[in-house]
Amino acid sequence: MRLPLALTLTLASTAAVTTAAAQPPAARGDETSGGEVDGGEVDGGEEDGGEEDGGEEDGGEEDGGERTEGDERTEGEGTDEAPREPEVRPPAIEHLPPVDLPEGVTPENLTARVRIDPDGTGTLLETDAPGAARAALAAALAEARFRPATIDGTPVAATVRVAFDVAAAPADAPDGGGPDATPTDRSAPDDETAADDTTADDTTADDTTAGETTADETAADDDPAPEPVFGATASVQRARATARELELEEMRDLPGALGDPFRVLDSLPGVVAPFSGFPYVYVRGAPPAGTVYYYDGIQVPGLFHLVLGPAVIHPAMVGDIAFHPSVAPARFGRHTGGVFAGQGVDSARAFEGIGGELELRLIDVQGYVRTPVGDDGGSFAFAARYGWPGAVVSLVSQDLRLTYWDYQTRLDLPLGGGDRFQATVFGSFDRATQGPNEDDQATLQFHRAELRYLRERADFDYGVALQLGWEESQFGDVVQIVAARVGPRVWASVRPRSDLSLRVGGEAFAVRGRFSNDPFPEATDDDEPPPDDPPDDPPDDDDDDGDPFDQFVDPLRTGARARSLGGAFAELSWRPGAWTVDAGARLDVWLTGGEAEVAGEPRLAVAWQPSEALSLHAAVGMGHQPATLPTPAPGTADLSLDAGLQRAYNAELGAALELEGIARVEATTFYGRYQDIIPVNLFFECDEDDEEDSPGPGICPDQGLPRADADALGLELFVKRSVQERVSGWISYTLAKAWARSRAGTRYTPQFDVRHVFNLVAQYRFAKPEGLEIGGRLLYRAGFVAYATTLQGLELVPYEQRLPGFFRADIRISYAWQKDWGRLRLALEWFNLTAAREPFGLDCETNDLGLVTETPCDVSYGPRIFFPNLGLRATF
Repeated sequence: MRLPLALTLTLASTAAVTTAAAQPPAARGDETSGGEVDGGEVDGGEEDGGEEDGGEEDGGEEDGGERTEGDERTEGEGTDEAPREPEVRPPAIEHLPPVDLPEGVTPENLTARVRIDPDGTGTLLETDAPGAARAALAAALAEARFRPATIDGTPVAATVRVAFDVAAAPADAPDGGGPDATPTDRSAPDDETAADDTTADDTTADDTTAGETTADETAADDDPAPEPVFGATASVQRARATARELELEEMRDLPGALGDPFRVLDSLPGVVAPFSGFPYVYVRGAPPAGTVYYYDGIQVPGLFHLVLGPAVIHPAMVGDIAFHPSVAPARFGRHTGGVFAGQGVDSARAFEGIGGELELRLIDVQGYVRTPVGDDGGSFAFAARYGWPGAVVSLVSQDLRLTYWDYQTRLDLPLGGGDRFQATVFGSFDRATQGPNEDDQATLQFHRAELRYLRERADFDYGVALQLGWEESQFGDVVQIVAARVGPRVWASVRPRSDLSLRVGGEAFAVRGRFSNDPFPEATDDDEPPPDDPPDDPPDDDDDDGDPFDQFVDPLRTGARARSLGGAFAELSWRPGAWTVDAGARLDVWLTGGEAEVAGEPRLAVAWQPSEALSLHAAVGMGHQPATLPTPAPGTADLSLDAGLQRAYNAELGAALELEGIARVEATTFYGRYQDIIPVNLFFECDEDDEEDSPGPGICPDQGLPRADADALGLELFVKRSVQERVSGWISYTLAKAWARSRAGTRYTPQFDVRHVFNLVAQYRFAKPEGLEIGGRLLYRAGFVAYATTLQGLELVPYEQRLPGFFRADIRISYAWQKDWGRLRLALEWFNLTAAREPFGLDCETNDLGLVTETPCDVSYGPRIFFPNLGLRATF
């Protein structure tokens, strides 16, 4: 269960609790039971790339200094420089009734994972006990009372793993009394009952102290057993300093996000969306395709549906999200920009019967259902969405027709002894048609599936997975890309000490596909024959409709059917006192036909917490990516259009200050050096036959991909107030500058040189009526640079002009109320309340050659993209 955000802000860390207990009173019946509590956690940690419950957890997040009850010191203290760790108090048992085992059920031991809520109630999440014993454990926990875990005196939810050792009752104690019922101290947890890897919890209970709990006496009336004594240890786990994390609640209800938690991305510092509704962003200057997206540890080919469509993953299928703007953990490879990783839905959630969600909106309908599987804590979840945004899109364009759908399913099955099996399958489809001509349409679709086997222990875990995928992108009769992939992933982590962890892993994928930029290819042995009835007017070779692929594709590369890629990584995390050091290294290989490209990437992040409220960090790293399309689309991530990798060198330096009860303030400076990148605007504007919109000679090559080297420098500010407060939200501001040089040596201003980006997100929860909320978002984005070509003397030179800035306001009003069967929520949202138009390009006076004759040019604006969205959500 997630730690309330207010606590996350107060601690600037993740808190984890590990508890070890003596044996509780004997069970009634023919068996007696003793037990221990292990692996307790207060879950509030960083996303680890989506590999929740057995995926690749963040090696930089292992637990550090230990604390024992009654001891106010933590490991690393004792000097004036060491900060005081928050006081973390683990949960404890106040009343645990005996477990009534059914007659004839004699398991050797019982283990269970239990969630202890802030009110002291316990809920059985999963157990390896058989059905009858599981029911007995659940009944006992329903009557149990616990002292909840606390952080600085505030109760929080925690998850613990309890092990009950079952022994035969003595002959003279049929009710479970006698000497065997006396608790005995046990100092270390059993490996088979270790905390699950979701917590990255590596502490043990070697140092236990007397707790403050009591338990019922269950010995014979004439010989009562002594009161059991419980002990505990606790530790604080720090989040990775280079990542930003947000909770599902605040992300999904973000004004302007249309109920989609992934839409929070373009409101974060360092992120620039060039136009409203475009399904891609620049992150600290990196090309849009340089930023990668993950769900449940699986890379997603395209995160958003077209235009203003939602993300391709249903919000109820998503856990918390981590955003790494530049220097990400080494497990994330093959990218030059940021990493946006969504965790799968928490496998530890208690699924008490079938539940789900149904939502009807003006643009689509979506549903989600989940159900427990078996008696051992397994779960199955499925979600689907179908969109018909035609009525809303008609406000923007009468000729544009859109259709989209997506689906996700996730199966999680405990196998006993800390082993699990997981299966995740998801897919998406988009089709956009412009005008009556069906050839003027774009079709995007992909499907991903992964099967995983996970083994989790107290000080190590590992996983193996097999991933399959199929994807396609088709843009009218211009280009079609089809790709299929299959390959394994493996990872393992070991925690030899409480302040040290090591994680290694790798993956290898075989990719086979087809790239075609000819609508009527000649038939070959490997290709399908051309259509029997070609159109009356076949394409004219001399006619150029601005297809950039004609001059950019390399037949030797795009014609290669077989492609392979693989990577290996290692991550080392060390936490000496107030310091945290995360070091990583990665090696990637791309095979295209008979050509190979290899890249090595070191990464390092260092954080220091000199005081309880202040933390500082620095990070450096590298990234590589093949020369693929600059905008993300299914099938293009592994498509190398040209030899030579795109490279990124990133560095950042930042500080965070916790203003307790007020907000968290972050300031980060960054620098990015990008080499041989493929800028988006140059890829689509470098048309040798259209000088009017072309950046001009010296920037656009005569043949081949338009490559450039670019630098981006900036300052980010982020002020965030907890979603638990009545007034919540955040302010983000980015001040940046970028410059670039083409391969020919011409200096120019890149399109992502947007000097100022400001976001204000605010939400207010009314006390009365309860359930009423209102929120708003203000966005200001300075203008980017547009290009043309002009004549200076007898020489053609590029002309640059900066466009005006853009301001947008969004608003959302919602009301939620409880019903006997669940909860209803009605929301009205208005995207672009001011109906502002975005500057789109230049409208210049030109001569017959398309050369600019008068400056400055007029500014052309795009359509007014605005619409209301009304939605009704039912949760049951």
